[in-house]
Amino acid sequence: MIRNYLTLSRQYYRFFIFSVFGIVFSAPGQTFLISLAIPSICDSLLITPISFASIYSIATIGASVFLPIIGRCIDRWPIERTIVFNAVIFFFSILLFSLTMNHWTLFLSLFFMRLFGQGALTLCATSYTIKYFHKKRGTALSLTQLGYPLSEIFFPGILLTLIHFFGWRTAFGILSLCILCIYLPLSLFGSRDLPKPNNQDIKPLDENSKPLSSALKDIFFPIYVSLSSIPPIMMTATLYFQMHIFKSQGWAIDMITIALFFYAAFKFLNTLLIGPFIDRFGLIFPLFFLNFCIGLATLCISITGPAYIGLMAYSLYGLGLGASAATMSYLWGRLYGTYYIGEIKGAIGIIRNGATAIAPLGFSIFIYQWELPFHVIFFYCGILIILMSMLPFILQFFDQRLSSP
Repeated sequence: MIRNYLTLSRQYYRFFIFSVFGIVFSAPGQTFLISLAIPSICDSLLITPISFASIYSIATIGASVFLPIIGRCIDRWPIERTIVFNAVIFFFSILLFSLTMNHWTLFLSLFFMRLFGQGALTLCATSYTIKYFHKKRGTALSLTQLGYPLSEIFFPGILLTLIHFFGWRTAFGILSLCILCIYLPLSLFGSRDLPKPNNQDIKPLDENSKPLSSALKDIFFPIYVSLSSIPPIMMTATLYFQMHIFKSQGWAIDMITIALFFYAAFKFLNTLLIGPFIDRFGLIFPLFFLNFCIGLATLCISITGPAYIGLMAYSLYGLGLGASAATMSYLWGRLYGTYYIGEIKGAIGIIRNGATAIAPLGFSIFIYQWELPFHVIFFYCGILIILMSMLPFILQFFDQRLSSP
């Protein structure tokens, strides 16, 4: 396995600089990083947590609607144009976020941060990986997805340190400069030597590719999208409310940084393991495993006890999310081919991001307005997710694409 990673990364090191850092630098648009600044933002703008959650959810839902357009551009534009376009708009959106003074500029900045951070940068990295790699697609996707745990290991500590010394506005201003001064040059450097369709690992055009219209007519499409949406929904809810969860459980707030490290470390580990596993054994067990881990993690969050329970929950989330990104990206390529993958993943992003956007608002209403204990909500969610994790074992008897080599 290690030899496969070393061979692939040496052969296409420039491509993986582009793809990995595309995901790493999506951090300012990701929930795990924005959530760390929510208390400071609410205090600065004199808004309530529910108000911020409403703005955040509406901005995320609105941004997700435009993901198919971003995906279509990825399918049709030269890669250099896509990189520059994404980076410049992402830079200005983070800068606007750091300067926001009212609800409208907060909404606009979050809209573009979610669209071009969580959306465009990650969509570009994964779509090109699916397009260029065929035989070792799982391994290549695992290498690309390493950007997530790397981002989650480094960025929270960096942001919290910057907030502590300079405040949240200056902190995000510095992050915006990182996009322009670090991400953009690295990505352009990586894009100059893309893999060529000239060996057994690369397949230039999947003759079985289906357009978005055909994918939407697939009767199994809603089931697979639902299974793919569970991990980001629950991880978004947990990260968004992690300050509230740790305070309510009596866990030290300083433990959040440690918990995020455990989450990122286990995510890093499983991201490395899952790609070669898929290449060799297929998709069914990974599809089960990723949601089963999320269900167990959600149950752990609902348990009142010592702080190590929180570390265990974040570790399980890491295992689940580590398997999720590569597994689901591989699945879409298996089901619908690779030629239209950017547009298809963009459409899937509407549903997934829309669902994850509802999580902060929905949980805010449950917790702050209806005053439901969060551990009750997480308990029932955990049970439901564990039951849903069994679906791949049933689906394999009805959808032969799932179990085909």
